Formats: sequence, C-alpha cells, structure tokens
Amino acid sequence: MKCGEMASPDRARAWTAYGLFVALLAGAVLAQGCGQGNSETKQAQAQVETVPAGSAPGTVASMAVAEAAKAPEKESESLPPDVEVSVQDTLVTPGQPVEFLVHATADVNRLALSDGSGETLPFLRDGDPNQWRVTYRVPLRPRHERWGVSVTARTEANRWCRVWVFLHTKPATESVAQVKPDTTSVPVQ
Repeated sequence: MKCGEMASPDRARAWTAYGLFVALLAGAVLAQGCGQGNSETKQAQAQVETVPAGSAPGTVASMAVAEAAKAPEKESESLPPDVEVSVQDTLVTPGQPVEFLVHATADVNRLALSDGSGETLPFLRDGDPNQWRVTYRVPLRPRHERWGVSVTARTEANRWCRVWVFLHTKPATESVAQVKPDTTSVPVQ
C-alpha cells in the first residue's frame, strides 16, 4: 500500500465536511440577505399603500418628508439613556451620608440607586429636569473595604443604562484605648 491510498478515505471525509461547511455558510448568508430585502420591500409597500390615489406629486413628497422626520424620533426612543454620576468623595466612613448627583438625558423618567443589599433608593428631580439627587448612608458595618453601588436610569420605552460607582471605606482609627494587662496586682489564690 502506498501512503496516498491510505489517506484517500480520510481526505474524502475532510472534503465532504469542508463542502458541507461552505454550503451551510452560504445558506446562512443568503437567508440573512433575503430577510433584509424582504423587510425593505414591506416598508416600501407600506409607504406606497399610505399614499392616497390621485394625489399630487407634491403631496407624495411632503408625506415622504414627514415620514423621514418621524424616523429620528423612533430611533431616539430605541436608544438607551445617558447619565453622568458625581459624588463628592468616594472615600467614606461607616455611617456617613453620601449624596449622589446625576445629570441625565431628557428621556429618563426614573433613576434608582442600589448597593446590592436588596433595597433600592429612588432619585428625586432637583430643580433642573435633567438633574437628580439621592442621599445614601454608608452601612455601619460594610462587608468589604471596597464595594460598588449602581445607578440605573430608565426611560418610558423601558430602555436603561447602569453606571457603577465604587466606594472605599477609610481605615478605622482606633478610638478605644488598647487594654493592657495589669502587672502590678498580685494574683488571687
């Protein structure tokens, strides 16, 4: 037997697998292309159907302009909101209140702060319609030296954006004097 003869069944399987892969890939590309063209065709048909019969060409053009104006509104509704969170200081002590100030896009209708303990604090608007505030109290016994709190903004279309702020606890200063053993007394027998 020659080496070429032994490899021929393996080579045939490899080419079959390769051909199958190429066929599947080509089918997926064609299916995606057909799906996109189909939706564009449906949109074009819907626009043609909304034009009343016997309309003047100027009316058709003005209707096209009105549809184009509606497109950015729909597009902006599908975008998530944007927020900018500011905190006076991220180095905190246990029990300290921390004020969070958020500037958000105009489409935000609710904001919430969560530290992972299960309770969320709602933000309140602060004068400017795009400015929000909330005061968070640092736990007396934080679980970690560094932990994150999340600020989540939501729109009416239920689009959302989450921003994390990481707080660090200051090293505890020893306010209680160290207890030293009393070496001057005589042990009781």
